[in-house]
Amino acid sequence: MGLADRLGVICGMEVEARYARCLTSDVACAAGQRRLAQHAATQMLDEGVTALLSFGVAGALAPHLKPGDVVIGTKVLTYDAVWTADSALTARLRAALPQAYDGMIWSEGDIVPTAALKADLFERSACLAADQESAGMAQAAAPMAAPFAVLRVIVDTAQHSLPPAALLPFGENGRPRCLDILGSLIQHPGQIHSLLKIASSMGKATHKMRNISCIINRI
Repeated sequence: MGLADRLGVICGMEVEARYARCLTSDVACAAGQRRLAQHAATQMLDEGVTALLSFGVAGALAPHLKPGDVVIGTKVLTYDAVWTADSALTARLRAALPQAYDGMIWSEGDIVPTAALKADLFERSACLAADQESAGMAQAAAPMAAPFAVLRVIVDTAQHSLPPAALLPFGENGRPRCLDILGSLIQHPGQIHSLLKIASSMGKATHKMRNISCIINRI
């Protein structure tokens, strides 16, 4: 049955899209770019998608969140706009995932790189987590009054500052640029411990994404 008659899912990375395809064939990778997320969501709606879902990982802003925790977005915030997620879709996600946290999602488009910036943003916005694609999706949904929901899994905690290699842009196919990462490691070899920590957290997040995609598919 699923969340909608025809669901469109916006992700950032190919690894996220892999699990999103358990939910629908209408999946797009925006590679962390708000513009691409908006374009893909608009195209999906033009082609007959009836509801949108922003799905994938996020960075924690709230200090109590840990890797693998699930956040259901109630609102999407940027510096100059607020979009409210569809209450019916959100309620269905909440019923299927009772251990998930409800809260607002920050989605200005840039990664929040340091613990200090995360703490400041949490204090000013009260958002639980930050992603890069939800605002673009919500921006596309608004003029068509299309319902949308946000479902994100935490990777980096609010206390963890990200290493340089984790801030590198993805390719437009949603896959990491391995040569760029290697170059960053050569230039900044001291980041290896932090990068391994992120890799471990990403493993927990992908395991959770697989589990929740199976659960949602049975709604």
